[in-house]
Amino acid sequence: MEITADAIQVETQTGAVGEVVSGEQVRELPLNGRSFVQLTQLQPGVAAADNFDSKSKGLFGGVDFSVNGNSSQSNLFLTDGANNNDTGSNRTILLFPSIEAIAEFKSLRNSYGPEYGQAAGAVVSIVTRGGSNEFHGSAYYFGHNDALNAAEFFTKTRGGTKDALKRHDYGFSLGGPIVKNRLFFFYSQEWNKEIRGQARFGRVPTAAERSGDFTRTGPCSLPTIGNGRPGSTNQIIPTTQLSAAGLALVKLFPLPNRAI
Repeated sequence: MEITADAIQVETQTGAVGEVVSGEQVRELPLNGRSFVQLTQLQPGVAAADNFDSKSKGLFGGVDFSVNGNSSQSNLFLTDGANNNDTGSNRTILLFPSIEAIAEFKSLRNSYGPEYGQAAGAVVSIVTRGGSNEFHGSAYYFGHNDALNAAEFFTKTRGGTKDALKRHDYGFSLGGPIVKNRLFFFYSQEWNKEIRGQARFGRVPTAAERSGDFTRTGPCSLPTIGNGRPGSTNQIIPTTQLSAAGLALVKLFPLPNRAI
């Protein structure tokens, strides 16, 4: 005799509206920054804020998104049933379980039961993996390197260098029995190391401006008042009239390394 169980076609036990992502799906999806927070953006009715950042963690990564029009501080994060919200701001979370350690990701967006208090937006619940009667483990590495990136158009035209980006995500997991059929263990650890830079351009005083000649001050060194225009002679300040404080201040800036 063979017994099969069919998936429930119509949920009649509860009116909760939400989605479940299995642990296997979580591990196989290409998540930016290896963070489960990006899974929240796959649900209907979710709108990310401008400062939503799924690749960073802790205080550097805000879980800023609105669900069904509620504020981004109205969401509740749970890890194995425990409150995972930073109660100081309510826009960051305390624990970021490794992708390898997640058994189930559930996001409830509406009409959830009274056991889920404290939230007017979504309830995001994470269930972590446990061990079994067989030993299972994994080791992994994911990396980004700017050697594979192209330089931005404006950076290249200005003679700048590519933005630095070197990210290394690596770790392992191991689970198995301690006492068969009775006691199990599961351990997971992950490291995230990143070097991220951004090329910037700034304007520093030219050699002429250091000597008091401001006739060619302006965007792209185009003359502003000089070239015989009224007041052009007032744009040249004799060196003897430059203050000692001004001369000392201007020496803190390097000379331009390219023409503007």
